[in-house]
Amino acid sequence: MFGLQERRIARWVADYRRHGMASLREDDAGERLWQRWIRRLRGAVARCYGGLRRGFGLVAPASCVVLRRTGDKRGGGS
Repeated sequence: MFGLQERRIARWVADYRRHGMASLREDDAGERLWQRWIRRLRGAVARCYGGLRRGFGLVAPASCVVLRRTGDKRGGGS
């Protein structure tokens, strides 16, 4: 009806199912293939580096937070 190729629409639907609303941004449309590849590679390297830092104990784990329920007398509240 609008003169769009069915393959293009199928690609949009697949991207939406994979990435949700973030797939609707237009910034990827103007990028060249090598720019997208470098951006994805950089993200993968950053994720691996973060995992290695956690794995070797270079990053301290976050401390636990005790949540208080409304009306709970143990937490020293009202």
